[in-house]
Parts: sequence; C-alpha cells; structure tokens
Amino acid sequence: MKTVFDKWTDAAALARALNLPPQTVRAWRLRGSIPAKYDLELIRVTKKVLGKTITIADFAKERAAFRQ
Repeated sequence: MKTVFDKWTDAAALARALNLPPQTVRAWRLRGSIPAKYDLELIRVTKKVLGKTITIADFAKERAAFRQ
C-alpha cells in the first residue's frame, strides 16, 4: 500500500493512530498490503493526524495492481 506508507513514513506513528501494535503495521509494510477492514479508519486518521487525503479509490487501485 504505497499510498498509505508514502504518507505515513513512521510505522510506529501509524500504529499509535490506529491503536495497534507497531509490529502489525510493520508486517503490513513488509507484506505490501493492509487488510481492507482498516480502510475507513486509515482514511480518517490520515486526514485527522497528517492533514493528508487517502481515498477508497486509492485502496482499490493498489489492491488491483497487487493481485496482478
């Protein structure tokens, strides 16, 4: 999920924003994917904490590319 990780360069900060263990976010980064159940929360916290925008379309585009 390049879109998310380009905005959140610090995995620990993203983990704190989502109230998750840092290891979880690091695993997402290594795997290159984030479970879809976090999409809406990621959109919300990215806007709230960073003032940056991520859209559902961003997630859909990246997931489509990941499957190929």
